[in-house]
Amino acid sequence: MRIATHNSQPAAIFRTTYKYSWLILIPAVIYLWKFLPPFIPAMEIFAMNQTIRLTAGLFFLLASSITLYASANHRILPGAASLIAVLLMCDALTHSCAQNSENTSSPAEMSFTLYCQNVLYSGPRSDEIVEIVKELSPDIMIFQEMNTPRAEAVSADIEALGYNSILDLEHPTEGAFSLAVFSRLPLRNNRIIISEGPDWKPKWPAQIFEFKFNDRWISVANLHIVPSHHPPSGRLSHIRPSQKKLVKGQMEDIIQALSNGQTPSIICGDFNQTPASKYLRLLDDYWIDSWCETGEGFGFTYPNPNPLFRIDYIYHTEDLRTIVCEKIKNSFSDHQGLFAVMTSLNN
Repeated sequence: MRIATHNSQPAAIFRTTYKYSWLILIPAVIYLWKFLPPFIPAMEIFAMNQTIRLTAGLFFLLASSITLYASANHRILPGAASLIAVLLMCDALTHSCAQNSENTSSPAEMSFTLYCQNVLYSGPRSDEIVEIVKELSPDIMIFQEMNTPRAEAVSADIEALGYNSILDLEHPTEGAFSLAVFSRLPLRNNRIIISEGPDWKPKWPAQIFEFKFNDRWISVANLHIVPSHHPPSGRLSHIRPSQKKLVKGQMEDIIQALSNGQTPSIICGDFNQTPASKYLRLLDDYWIDSWCETGEGFGFTYPNPNPLFRIDYIYHTEDLRTIVCEKIKNSFSDHQGLFAVMTSLNN
């Protein structure tokens, strides 16, 4: 005699979820990708920041039910995968909340503002640069790839607004991109660091300078790092192993230039590296990412106007704090800019 069994709806849901539980491994692999060398450049689009991790964590709330069902049926692999997903969710929640809770606002008079922007394609629409400067009115402006046909004219317009400037528009190294700094605060000790570059772009400079805020000098590196995954031909097969080594060397040169430990420091500019890049780990021990500190959303800055990658950054030492970090949309560049409100601690 066959006894009919009744399949409850919750049990059916558990079975269906268990059947497709292997899908959990896909986001888990993407999450772990940030800890692995980015062998596949296209995968770097999935580089994790706090927002993506939080989103993935909330999505994996369903994993708790899978864990219970898998454990009851002695299914070890799906249960373990689900447990990992739940742990990732907890990590995302606690990490994101910890960063936000540590940030506190400071009085406006105790803060300075910084605008960082790659401006290479600004030739036909360079007047918009001046308009954004008028709107943001930043204390410090840091530009990369300033070698446009109208760079000198734009510089004159910005200087007319009351800014001092440090322009490296005519760099002695042929093929190197130019850098520029504009400031309403006192400047000193400008110098250029020349690191070895790939043969298709002889050398790429980093600009080091200091500005004075609240009777304290702050060191800044305005940089434009060689990309590790972008050959001149645009073909992935043309990437040279030596090109990746150059990135590490350039990063080390810049960090060494700011490692005197006597002044607060900022490293900002076009890194040409996504958050998954192993070369950004060189900054993990002593540097804080301003976007992760206060930014909202994915933080993608390239390409403009529909960004899919985050390659522009503002990093700072622990004696500085970011109060606000925002993206600045524009039509004059293939990058979106970064605008930060920062303050100096332990004045």
